[in-house]
Parts: sequence; structure tokens; C-alpha cells
Amino acid sequence: MQYKVNPEDALALPSFRSLYALTAVVGLLVAADLLFYWLGYENLRNPFGVNLSLIAALLGGARIVYGALKALLDFDVGADLALAIAMLAALLLKEYWVGAEVVLIAMIGESLEALTFSRTHREIHRILELRPRVVRVRREEQEIEIPAEEVRVGDTIVIRPGERVPVDGPCSSGVRRSIKAR
Repeated sequence: MQYKVNPEDALALPSFRSLYALTAVVGLLVAADLLFYWLGYENLRNPFGVNLSLIAALLGGARIVYGALKALLDFDVGADLALAIAMLAALLLKEYWVGAEVVLIAMIGESLEALTFSRTHREIHRILELRPRVVRVRREEQEIEIPAEEVRVGDTIVIRPGERVPVDGPCSSGVRRSIKAR
């Protein structure tokens, strides 16, 4: 599932806790079903007559099918649709383990994608916090401080030793070298 962020909400990070929790529940159900199968406890694999893998496939599959239908209504055919079809086909063939396996692999992948998205988002936000908020500009032979967003093309920027370079452009006078992080 792709995570789309509106430009207005670019710094608002979505919460993926429900995804992580659902992935953990599906993983535990699949692991329990596999463990009980290996140990020969068929009655524990089917509490109340329902297979643990079927429960896992339905729990996680509901999220996948919902995402696939939502994407399909937006005319966006992607991996969610293929996963939903694979999961539903496995359930129709009464291959509950296969359906749960498809769901679990998809949810682990989605959780890893969400984790990567969160970390990248946090680091970009941290980098943006490092940029100077104010810029010293020379206009009409006077140095004034203005917000960085108000710098115009052609402005002459004054940078003193130890200050961060607020904008990109050619160096017109002084030392033309800056130390770059490696």
C-alpha cells in the first residue's frame, strides 16, 4: 500500500501502530497454527471449529482487500489487488495456510515499508530543522535580516564565519570555499 502525504500535511507523520499490532497478531496466529501442526495438536489448531490460519487470513486479508478495493475505485491497479486475489483464491480453495502465508508476507512487507517511511520522514524533518530561519541580506548598502523564505533572486547574502549557508548561489567576494560534511 502506497502512503500518500498531502503537501499541506507533509510534516504530519501518520501512525502505523495499528498496522504493526495487526501484523503481530496475524504472525502469532500463523506461528501457533504451524506449531500446533508440528506437535500434532489438531484440536488446538481449530478452536471452535475454525482454523487459526483462516482467522489470520481473514483478519489481515480484510485490510488487504479493503486497500485493493479502495485503490481500484481510484483506478489504481497495484500489488494490493494481486495480493487480495491470491488470498481470496486460497481461501476459496480451502488452503487456509496459503492464504495466511500470503497475508503475513504482505503485512510484514507493508510494516517494513511503513517503518522505512517513518524513519525517512523523521530524518528529513530533522534536516529541515537545521536550515537557517533568518538570512542577512545586503540591500541598498545596508545589511538587514529577513526570513529565509523572503530571499529573492539577485539578493546579496552576507555569511559570517561559523554561520550556515542559507541559500545556494555563486560567491561574489571573500573566501569562496565552504567546508562540506562528508
